[in-house]
Amino acid sequence: MKIAGIDVGSTNIKAFVLDIDDDKSFIIKQSTPIKFNNEFLDIKPIVSEVLLLIQDLVNKYGVKFIGFSTMAPIFTLVNFDNEPIGALMYNSPVGSEYFKLFDENLFLKINLNPLNTQMVFQKILWLKDNYPSLIEKTKYFIDLNGYIFMKLTGKVKQDTHIALEWGLLDYRSRSWSEEILDEVGLRGVMDKLPELVDPTYTINDITIGTVDVVASALALMVNEKRAFASYGTTFCAGIGSREPRPSKAFYNDLLLDYGYLINGCNSMYGSLIDWFKSNIIMGKEAGFDLNVENIPENPTNVVFLPYLQGERSPIFDPRAVGVIYGLNTDSNIKDLWIALIHSLAYIATHIIEHLSDYQFDVMSYGGLARRPIINIVSSLTNRRQYIVNIEAAALGAAMIAAKANDIRLDFDRVINTGTSSVIEPNEILRSMHMKNYHIFKELYVRLHDLFQVS
Repeated sequence: MKIAGIDVGSTNIKAFVLDIDDDKSFIIKQSTPIKFNNEFLDIKPIVSEVLLLIQDLVNKYGVKFIGFSTMAPIFTLVNFDNEPIGALMYNSPVGSEYFKLFDENLFLKINLNPLNTQMVFQKILWLKDNYPSLIEKTKYFIDLNGYIFMKLTGKVKQDTHIALEWGLLDYRSRSWSEEILDEVGLRGVMDKLPELVDPTYTINDITIGTVDVVASALALMVNEKRAFASYGTTFCAGIGSREPRPSKAFYNDLLLDYGYLINGCNSMYGSLIDWFKSNIIMGKEAGFDLNVENIPENPTNVVFLPYLQGERSPIFDPRAVGVIYGLNTDSNIKDLWIALIHSLAYIATHIIEHLSDYQFDVMSYGGLARRPIINIVSSLTNRRQYIVNIEAAALGAAMIAAKANDIRLDFDRVINTGTSSVIEPNEILRSMHMKNYHIFKELYVRLHDLFQVS
């Protein structure tokens, strides 16, 4: 008998499959078909690929239990034929102009989270003003995992953990907050909000699951002394907490039975490399090595502030923009490339160093969890980093499905065998980067007011 966790990410769809009887596991991976129509993500190709994958898992591999982890929020409008008619990504800035109209402290009190682009109320207001016909055609709002679950079971549900990220959940009652809906003038859409369930909610061996960041934290056994860091298309890092810690710099996510996941995610990370290749060298020969692992650890005079889509944690400023600092007559395009890669280390450092005042180790994974980035981060944060070669979110989705079906498995073996190396802080490397890292942080502080009028 087999159990599978499916993670739907912005780059890949991954399935972690574990044979319950002989304790063997394997991974299936395929590209995520991302397609945009103006501001809207078309989720139909994504859902189709997931459904085909499930057919293979069941018919070809004999999988019985399936759980989900998805990039989120993917705020999706579904019509009366149960077809998606529009979806907005978690980092979509649409509607951010409405934030200034509302009391952020109310959200921190009820929802635990600062006003940020992941939330959906501002997107609904934006849709009402710009696409009123879409709202009229909408039967219900749902997220990506909820929609996949609906396609498989016929039931319209949404897990509470993603609902918290929507900004509309009262964390105390685990229900939609009428107080927040009244604050933003959206009490009238309550009939479009799905019924809330726990991430372990299961029908016919299909478990709804939750957001990838929570699934990853579960897989890596995050607690108050053990953090995780995901170096992928975006960067995310988080640490466990028994109590909520409302903050204007971080998200508070629910973490199933443990309590809370205090975490931060940025707007662009690995996608910055794609931007550089497409828009700076424009697909041509660069004339220098573009292998990230061959980037010199030594910083140059150039510092890159990579806020090309605003920024989420820890500044939550959708108006922030990219800045190149330190150019002189000797500067060249290679200096910008080095500065961009080093900025990835600074992004990660900026988030990790604010997670907790206590000493903790970091379980790190993802395509960019490699030198020189990981070495610079470890040195600047003074935190040991364990490089883990597992598909954490997919594994976490399988763990949620196992919990839902009362299946007791030893997932520790998968995690322990996946740990490939340990990165120790290096004081020399730290000293080399302190100046540029200080400039990186100070650029935003000095330019903040200018960003607000741009």
